[in-house]
Amino acid sequence: MIDTNSVLVEWLKTTATSLYTLVSTRVYCSSLPPGFTNSQAALEVMRRGGRSKLEHAEHAASFQIKCFGGTSSHAEAEAVYRALYDRLQNKSGVDVTSGNIMASEEETIGQSLTDPDTKWPFVLSFWRVTMRPKTA
Repeated sequence: MIDTNSVLVEWLKTTATSLYTLVSTRVYCSSLPPGFTNSQAALEVMRRGGRSKLEHAEHAASFQIKCFGGTSSHAEAEAVYRALYDRLQNKSGVDVTSGNIMASEEETIGQSLTDPDTKWPFVLSFWRVTMRPKTA
């Protein structure tokens, strides 16, 4: 079975993208690391379900992705969300070391929120990413 988390995280960490310019390799699955202070932009990625077609080894995973801007500004979190959107929306045929992204689509438009405990602004978004293991 494909490790859907690894495939998506690897794709999001690809260099030379506007998303990488903002978050670099700060793409965390499935929670922010201990000591995270929102002083740099980051993504928190969590698979929340999905469906599989085992006969084809395809998995259409649903991911929750939180976009943190690295400041107390909602505008910075929104900038990370826009870069994420540009990276994922309607993409297909993407090969990474750990698999193949067959299709990617936003499930609902991102929502600006504030964490009630930390008071950090973030954008909450949900994505359907269909993938399969890398074929030789």
